[in-house]
This record gives sequence, C-alpha cells and structure tokens, in this order.
Amino acid sequence: MTKFNRFALVLALLTGSQALAQTDAPDAAPEGVPRVALSEITGNPGQSLMIPMYFTPDPENPLRSLAVEIEYVSNSLKFKSAEPGDAIDAAGAKLEATLTDGAPDAKGVTRSKLRLAVSLAEKQPQKGLPEGLVAYLLFELS
Repeated sequence: MTKFNRFALVLALLTGSQALAQTDAPDAAPEGVPRVALSEITGNPGQSLMIPMYFTPDPENPLRSLAVEIEYVSNSLKFKSAEPGDAIDAAGAKLEATLTDGAPDAKGVTRSKLRLAVSLAEKQPQKGLPEGLVAYLLFELS
C-alpha cells in the first residue's frame, strides 16, 4: 500500500468525526457522552473496504436519533454505500447516508464529507438507540 493511500484511509478513520445527537434530556452529564467509533482497516489499491461503525449510548440519556459527519481525503478513497448494522436492524431504525464531494484545493487534495443519520421511527420510543453495530461503510481504495 502506498503511503498516500494509507494516509487517506487513516485520515478517513481518525479525522474529527463529529457526532450530533438529539435527546429528550436537556442536561446530559459530561461523563455520560454517547460515543461513535470506526474500526481501523488497512487495504491495498483496488480493494473494497468494509468499515464497521459502532455506537455506545449514555444509559442515563437515551437517544432517538444521531448524526455523524466524517470528513476525509477522497483522492484515492471513494465512498460506495452504507448498510445498516445489526443494532439498527433490531431496533427498526433508519439509516441515511449523504456524501458531499469537495473541490480539489490548490495542491490537488480533494476532501469529501460523509453524513450518516440514524433515527428511530417512533416519536416517543420506549428505549433509545441500542449499543452495537450501527453501520457497515463500504469504500473503494484506488
């Protein structure tokens, strides 16, 4: 794997993923912050990469929806699709993925932003989004 391809992949996984979440609790405790995590994957040019995304909720403040934005260098890493994980399927939640491709900068580096939104269908669910595998993100490494 070339250094640039590895850099693009690691950047996709480690760039400041920003999680936005809706909760019914107005004062969520700082130590009870919900977390989203991506697995680290390596690959070679021409390979498809399936990156799992996991969610860990705050048990005191269940969420009915969340959104995650992942910004990454997309010159050699192309987003293909997002498929719901087991936790989302079991909860009957909906997964939406939106990709925004950026324009190349002066150095020819293109950045893309992937937005993933997960929401429960019910307005007043008995439980929030469950812990576990939220999505599989499919990328192609060129």
